[in-house]
Amino acid sequence: MKSKEYRSRKFLNSKHGLAAIETHCYINDWYMEADVTLSDCNRNISLEFSVWKEKEYAEKAKKLSLIINELLAMQKFMEENKDSFFEARKAKELENKTTKVKSLGQLLGELDD
Repeated sequence: MKSKEYRSRKFLNSKHGLAAIETHCYINDWYMEADVTLSDCNRNISLEFSVWKEKEYAEKAKKLSLIINELLAMQKFMEENKDSFFEARKAKELENKTTKVKSLGQLLGELDD
């Protein structure tokens, strides 16, 4: 078998920073070496999915599918809840501004006394 290789590096931030996802898979006659690395400015997380025997492949494929499915579920959860989150955040910001104005008004009232 001729060796085969896949490599990819994608930056996670569109404008700045070095956060990235890197994937690599190398296949030859003896093994399938596969890994993914997530990195940001200060940390790296590397996951390996290398396979030497046929019985190992199903386990590695299942792990990879689980990670992908969990990330997709998290993305869906965030998307479904973004509107209520931002509405609550805006309300909290408005409440904080109103509270600060009342407090300032109370302080000014105390100066008049």
